[in-house]
Amino acid sequence: MIQVERIQNALSEKEVDAVIATSAENVFYMSGFRGPLEPKRYSMWVGGQDCPDMILPNGDTDLLITNQLEFGEIYSYGDYYYYEGHDLSNREKEILELNFKNNSSDAIEALLDAIDNLVGQGKTIALESGNLREEETRLIEKGSKCRIIAAEGIFSELRKIKSKKEVERLEKSVAITEAAIEYSSRQVKSGMTERDLEKIYKKRLIELGAEPGFCLIGFGPHSAESCIPSEIALKEGDIVLYDVGCSYKGYASDIARTFLFEYSDSEIEMKYDILKKGMDKEISLIENGACTSDIFRETMRYIREEGAKRGIKNLSEFKRHHLGHGIGISTYDDPLITLEKNEIESGMVMCVEPPYYEIGVGGIQVEDEIVVTGKKVKRLSHAPDEMIIL
Repeated sequence: MIQVERIQNALSEKEVDAVIATSAENVFYMSGFRGPLEPKRYSMWVGGQDCPDMILPNGDTDLLITNQLEFGEIYSYGDYYYYEGHDLSNREKEILELNFKNNSSDAIEALLDAIDNLVGQGKTIALESGNLREEETRLIEKGSKCRIIAAEGIFSELRKIKSKKEVERLEKSVAITEAAIEYSSRQVKSGMTERDLEKIYKKRLIELGAEPGFCLIGFGPHSAESCIPSEIALKEGDIVLYDVGCSYKGYASDIARTFLFEYSDSEIEMKYDILKKGMDKEISLIENGACTSDIFRETMRYIREEGAKRGIKNLSEFKRHHLGHGIGISTYDDPLITLEKNEIESGMVMCVEPPYYEIGVGGIQVEDEIVVTGKKVKRLSHAPDEMIIL
């Protein structure tokens, strides 16, 4: 998954000698490495290299071998002890060899050793502050004797355009999410709680090979609120709202679906129709070179005009801070579809949404994912045109 050429080009364009990732998301982007818990893990890419160097706690180095990741040098830190058994495989021998390689007492010392040996003094390094405390950043600036600049902009630019393999993972992630929504929504019954439905939905995600992500499921009026699944029980006439995602091989999904339970409500269905058509309108405006502020204004205008035509005051005065966002390793990638001017580019994967929340009634959400393919988009998910009665 590592985008070698894109990373090398970014280093050259920004005139930096190395870039260092410190957040879990950007370490994964640069290396494919994901570890348990939350110790400090860094990935460093030096100009001219074809793979990153890794700064890891002892006890994590085996994951590089197990997951067959490409890496340059390893700088480890801390104490984690293995004991050598009998008749070891080549893989097990390599794990033992890597443990305590270039070992230091702590993460910052290990990183400084890596910079000193692999980059050198007096160079320019782009450093992500993501998982660093302020005093740690100062230690790196002082100890490296290098010019330190922020790396956040570099990672944002790199990650907003997806490769073919990244799109494949995102498409699989959203397909699993849709399948889990379809499966779990068929299990709804009167008296079940939001948490009951959450369990069915998440179990299905795992069965289909994904890791559960964020999960907002709300019944009735609660669907207009934060709708973290609770003990609220389902009853006839309730809205059933999903705003959910998962992770498949490190790539996220984020879609929303809204249903009615055992009852047809013409006003709610009319609002759904306006919002679904508003989302379709928004998708029709998205293409390479389009401006996010233009997309935002035109979609808002459409929803407000439709609300006025049908006599729905709240939608005729519809307000919203954003109407979608990029997605990738994180649920929220650049860009946001807001009044801020940003350019849509081919290769972006976007979540498109015009959600509506009416306290005392419920929430109505339709959200789909698309990939920009020039003057067209490819839909990765497909919200129903009409509201489904469960």
